[in-house]
Amino acid sequence: SGVLAGIKGIAGSSAGAITAAFIASGITPEKFKKLSTETNLKGLLGDGFMVNKDGKPLYKLLQDTISGNIAEYLTEQKDLVSLCNNRMADINNQLSALQNDSTPEGKEQYKLLNENKQRLQQVIDGDAQELVELGKRAKRGDKILFKDLALLNILEPAKFKDLVVTA
Repeated sequence: SGVLAGIKGIAGSSAGAITAAFIASGITPEKFKKLSTETNLKGLLGDGFMVNKDGKPLYKLLQDTISGNIAEYLTEQKDLVSLCNNRMADINNQLSALQNDSTPEGKEQYKLLNENKQRLQQVIDGDAQELVELGKRAKRGDKILFKDLALLNILEPAKFKDLVVTA
């Protein structure tokens, strides 16, 4: 819906961490609504007695949803190198705009953008194979790591967010 486009990161604990992980991994509003209304929350606890439930259905929901969000996004992108180059141009424009900003916030943003530029250049230098491999892992339902989300956040910050899980 675009409401989260300007949000840089999202955090949560417990059920909020689940929600945060879905949002950080680029879930669509429609998919989120469907999960929210159609998921048997008690069933997510899994097998076991009282408080000793195994949580396997919850883990599977998280893994399938996060991997699915990322696989769907990367599959839709036909030319990952061009996507990276377009994002690099955006970062360069932002860096130019911040070049004369001597405020602490401006300096911090400039530093972060430079770090993102260096990371993105590594991906471009590797012909975006890192993203291709991430897409393959996501399609297989393999584990998605915080560093994967961080890379996607650099590439598409309006869709993918920094994720913080608290306990």
